[in-house]
Amino acid sequence: MNAWFQEIMDIPYVQAAFLVNKAGQFIAASQRPAADGQHLSAMINAAEALARGLTEALDRGTMRMLLFSMTDSHLLAFPAGTAHYIIILTARDAPLALIIFHTQRILNQRISEDSPHLTISGSPDSLDDVDVEALIESVSRWLQSRRRSG
Repeated sequence: MNAWFQEIMDIPYVQAAFLVNKAGQFIAASQRPAADGQHLSAMINAAEALARGLTEALDRGTMRMLLFSMTDSHLLAFPAGTAHYIIILTARDAPLALIIFHTQRILNQRISEDSPHLTISGSPDSLDDVDVEALIESVSRWLQSRRRSG
């Protein structure tokens, strides 16, 4: 496990963390993930594409993080360069500003030093490289499997 990934795990209130690439492979995980990597990656990709489109349409700068607030917890997803995501799970009452601040600091300082291929500063400014059809197909398959199982 990379030193910077352990630093993320050491942030107070972080319950679990995952490093996943856009191909759906788990690169690092603090615990065994409950979801398939390809489905998780496809869903985060789709949400990121939506968020990037919204920030461009609203002219509010570059999207830096996705936040999903659930009944019992929060999920934070940070793009790590153009090919990876850091996904963090926290308790519902966790101080999100603290977690976001420390995570951004770690990503900005450490990833480019330890893993040049995960450089944060090279994030794309457009949606040109997003395979929308593949995202829609993968998310549709996941939704259909959820309907059948539930």
